Amino acid sequence: MTAFRQQAQDTNRSQGKVRTGCYNGYNKQKEDMHIVRTDVAIVKASYATRANVSEAQQSIILWIVSAIFPVQLLPALIHYFSP
Repeated sequence: MTAFRQQAQDTNRSQGKVRTGCYNGYNKQKEDMHIVRTDVAIVKASYATRANVSEAQQSIILWIVSAIFPVQLLPALIHYFSP
């Protein structure tokens, strides 16, 4: 064992860090993957479907028509009913 490696192990032991091999890293990676999968599932569940987009599009078109159409008729009505 090299002197550098021995010094690093002694430093880790004195600081309370114990290296137990790759198993802890594997568990951490497994836990992280579970978190990522959960996050992806949440994002997929909140995606807008084609039906949602179509419904929103129809609602927006209806709102625009209902707002613009009366405004276009307003000058004609004012002219018709004015003395």
